[in-house]
Amino acid sequence: MSIKKEYKSFVENYSPFPWEVNPKEIREIFSGQHTFEIGYKRFFYIFKYLKEINKKISNPKIIDVGSYPGNMIKLCKYAFGSYSKYYSIGLDIDNNFISEVNKYGVECLDTEIDPQFPGAKEPKNWSPSNLDVCLLLDTIEHLVNPTYCLDKINKSLKSNGYLLITTDNISNFFYILKMITKGESPNVNFILSSKFYIGNNRPHHREFSKSELKFLLEYSGFEILE
Repeated sequence: MSIKKEYKSFVENYSPFPWEVNPKEIREIFSGQHTFEIGYKRFFYIFKYLKEINKKISNPKIIDVGSYPGNMIKLCKYAFGSYSKYYSIGLDIDNNFISEVNKYGVECLDTEIDPQFPGAKEPKNWSPSNLDVCLLLDTIEHLVNPTYCLDKINKSLKSNGYLLITTDNISNFFYILKMITKGESPNVNFILSSKFYIGNNRPHHREFSKSELKFLLEYSGFEILE
């Protein structure tokens, strides 16, 4: 079976966590859909990279930073067959989430990952170490100080461990077109940003170009593979 067919089968047979389908979704195209249906193409690439890593590492130790809604737990289980450890890192993780993911052998760590955010909580020590894979999906754009989180991840991973990141690319064609035609920045409006917002539901702080993200990763000691 090709990797595209394998992923398609996973999505078609996927059983989402209850909170993955938003009953108040106002966008008709996404109404009643779970996270893998909404982000089909993006998560396909994550699946593709996980399968490539699986050729080198079996039964890995995984850390998922900014892990809500927990969908990567099931994708990793499908891609690797099994994992020896899975850590879920987040802020104000509720008991319902903890109870559900514990069924998959997931250990939750409720901690601040961005201590420079206005009104940030006290960070806790990251105990996970010697890990094979880290997932940082749609999270780095929310961080006031991404180097703090990247440094923590780097210390948690093995020297040959893998970090997979997804984030919006500020230099993509549609953002450029929006700036040219409307004069609007693709970054979140100031009133909705962490310049003004203080709380746990963290908004975007800024979005990155590929070169900016490359700089941050190399500054924190990562080698860019792709």
